[in-house]
Amino acid sequence: MSQFQMKRFFVSFTLQVMAAAIGCAVLSGCSSQGVYDETDSWLECENARPHYFAAYDIFYLAPRRYTGHGEFPYEAYAQVRHEVVTPFGVHTRVFAPIYRDVEDASQALDHYLARYHDGKDRPFIFLGEGEGAATLVDLERKRGKKLRKKGLVGGWYSHDTACGFVSEALVADVNEVIAGVLYERSWGRRE
Repeated sequence: MSQFQMKRFFVSFTLQVMAAAIGCAVLSGCSSQGVYDETDSWLECENARPHYFAAYDIFYLAPRRYTGHGEFPYEAYAQVRHEVVTPFGVHTRVFAPIYRDVEDASQALDHYLARYHDGKDRPFIFLGEGEGAATLVDLERKRGKKLRKKGLVGGWYSHDTACGFVSEALVADVNEVIAGVLYERSWGRRE
């Protein structure tokens, strides 16, 4: 075998191995892209607000009343927009993942923190209804200290799923707490 043939064989072999490895990753789901990179994994994701217009973020877990057999119908998107996004207005970004259990919710939270959260200077809150409330309470119990270091201000929960619990009073309460946090961060430490 000549030197030219050996180089050609080596390059061909290397390309075949690389193609096989990529094919294996794609077919087996081993790619680095997570399920929450897909927009259809979210009921709401950022609600089209640039991060610099939003004073804070909301990580919202919907109740199971939105589900049939673990699938979120199209109406759930409109329901979240009506019950959560609209009342909080233009100064927030809402992140509402589709989830089945605590593991899914934890993965969605990790994705939000890695991809969308701007660091500890951007406050965020938990908002949960029904099973979503129980799931967020569990996440806050397990990871509270670390989440607070990353900007978690607190959680507002309703275990009742009869109707949406976001009211003008709740929005005012959240905004008052966030205003206090932002004031403390910008003025309280300047001594």
